[in-house]
Amino acid sequence: MPVPKGRAETLAARVRKHTDDLVRFVRDPAVQPHNNRTERQVRPVVVNRKNSCGSDTAAGARRLCALASVLETCRLNGHRLIDWVRQALAAPPDALPSPFAADPSTS
Repeated sequence: MPVPKGRAETLAARVRKHTDDLVRFVRDPAVQPHNNRTERQVRPVVVNRKNSCGSDTAAGARRLCALASVLETCRLNGHRLIDWVRQALAAPPDALPSPFAADPSTS
């Protein structure tokens, strides 16, 4: 079926290019057909940004994203953010502790 010029043609090209990614959940039962988990994990950051009226600068937005990323990584690995922050403040500037470490008090 011919695709009309313009946006539909662009969409058809993108679907062809990304077909493997779009149907991966069909081939791999471990991949869910939705992104509900990701949406639920991102939602608190979005709500916080909305409640705080966002950042005044692009640099502020990047810092907020980095902090949110470290917070979520610590949470997913069973660590408390405050323990990571304490260790980060006590560490030399070139040796920040990893939120992936097994025990943040020993990193």
